[in-house]
Amino acid sequence: LTSLDGYFQLLKEAERVEDRQRYYTIINSRIGSLKEILEQLFTYVKLQNDEYELESEKVNINQVICDVLFSFYEELKTMNLDPEVELPDQVSYAMVNHQAMKRVLQNIIKNALDHGKDNLNLKMEIVGTEILISISNRQKEEDFVDSSKVFERFYKADESRSHISTGLGLSIAKELVEKMDGKIEAQVINDTFGIKLRLKNVE
Repeated sequence: LTSLDGYFQLLKEAERVEDRQRYYTIINSRIGSLKEILEQLFTYVKLQNDEYELESEKVNINQVICDVLFSFYEELKTMNLDPEVELPDQVSYAMVNHQAMKRVLQNIIKNALDHGKDNLNLKMEIVGTEILISISNRQKEEDFVDSSKVFERFYKADESRSHISTGLGLSIAKELVEKMDGKIEAQVINDTFGIKLRLKNVE
């Protein structure tokens, strides 16, 4: 809010059209970040209530993955990334909350794009009675994480960085997955950070 107030003052005083446009763009971006932070905090608080439940339905997981990836199209294009995606030919379903499942994948992919480098790898496979979804990419040196802490609330790999974040994205993902009777885990192999989701496959 302090930052926004400062840029509003600069916008008010700016005389050149180019400066006004630049300040407008910054303000718009900061408002978007603020909205995201408030939404993350609101969601996290809701999930702390033991009585808060998610309504489940039979959801096409293949389709959810495709929809979420498409929602990141502009960001991937800007970053010049072409994600490596491997989905089974067979359509798989899980009893989950559709919006919560999208939110989980969005949070994981956003985390990967914010703190990783090089390409994004996403693989879905059927292992026994489970749907296994793996999302990984290489970490930036300054963002190396402790895989045992990534699901803790407010955890950040580097507190000194100015990147706007609540540190709640993966914590919220974990809470949502567990409320849908799924499992989530993180691992670091060499310089690659990955998240694995396990959901019950239903016919």
